[in-house]
Amino acid sequence: MAHPTDSKINGLTALAARMVKLFPEGGSGGSQAMANMCREVGMLDEAARALRDLHATRNPTETDGAHTKRVATAAQKFAKEIEAARERAAKVARDGLAGIEAQISTKAKLVPDAYAAEVRAMWRGMTSTEQVRLLSELIEQNRGPEFAAIVKAPRTLTGMPEAQRQHYEAAYVEKHAGPELLDRRGVADALEAANVAAGVAAEIASAYNDPGTLRDIARAEAAAAAASKKFDAAVGS
Repeated sequence: MAHPTDSKINGLTALAARMVKLFPEGGSGGSQAMANMCREVGMLDEAARALRDLHATRNPTETDGAHTKRVATAAQKFAKEIEAARERAAKVARDGLAGIEAQISTKAKLVPDAYAAEVRAMWRGMTSTEQVRLLSELIEQNRGPEFAAIVKAPRTLTGMPEAQRQHYEAAYVEKHAGPELLDRRGVADALEAANVAAGVAAEIASAYNDPGTLRDIARAEAAAAAASKKFDAAVGS
């Protein structure tokens, strides 16, 4: 008989498989971060299926209550691991994104040099058409320090609107650090998928750990213990 969690577990399994296809392990820091998050989701999927199997595999010497408690204890342990996995995935993403930003910085070289003031003076003396042509040349020729002298400077020094500055900087980075931008988006997507997986896993754990049922079992256990104590007192009197 199908359990209500089966559809969620099947969905979690499908998500884990899809992540492996979308975020394969590669050589960059970003792809390694994606692969690590895939492993976290794979672990959650494996644990969820193991919990379902635990629930389905009855010990013939156990009462219903004892079985329910054993499964609930496992579900509580799983819930703690889900939160730990969520935290690990977040750290992996942070570290991966920091590494990607460092790679972008190394490749783009968007740091003004000692000639920045001269570059801006020349820039301010140009027509708007000449300015566009210069920016295009700097992007195409990967002349990072000169480009940075303009796009990394305050508007008061260049007259360039913020939207325009962002546009040209993004174009430069895409031209010279395209793979790293793909990694950046990939890490963000992988973290989002890992958080979705953790949410589904938490719902699965909760389904096997019903507080109301456990309270009923605890009350029954207390009543049984009291009855046993009363019997022992009666027999011993």
